[in-house]
Amino acid sequence: GRIFVLGGFDGKQALDSVEIYQPAMESSQEPWTEGLPLPVARYAMGATSAVDIIYIIGGLSDAGLENASTPLPSLEYIPSGSIYQEFDAPISDVWSNLGMVISGTQIYVVGGKLNQQPTGQNLAYQAIYTVAIPSIIK
Repeated sequence: GRIFVLGGFDGKQALDSVEIYQPAMESSQEPWTEGLPLPVARYAMGATSAVDIIYIIGGLSDAGLENASTPLPSLEYIPSGSIYQEFDAPISDVWSNLGMVISGTQIYVVGGKLNQQPTGQNLAYQAIYTVAIPSIIK
């Protein structure tokens, strides 16, 4: 029931802002609130969510407008706890303008630019693990 708008570019610099829109609040109160800012301002990244966690991969910062050489850390944003934590992404190059979607337990990362060159590369990343805990009923 919420839409997250993460980072971006205002024409001069990368943004670290996180804005949250809650459509259900449209008629009774202000539907927009501020979320926890990104640890590093970025734009042109991929983002998707699963199980109340937002996954952020790639993107560019002000330091990498045209000649990015250092990849930005991949992040999990947990809005309920207002925390970010890094995770190992499926690729360690500078990846921007990519598409991301989650299907089942996998995050799919597609296309965009790798090291500022167009790419058709597609990767799948295991985001959700199912753990079975046996129980004994007497």
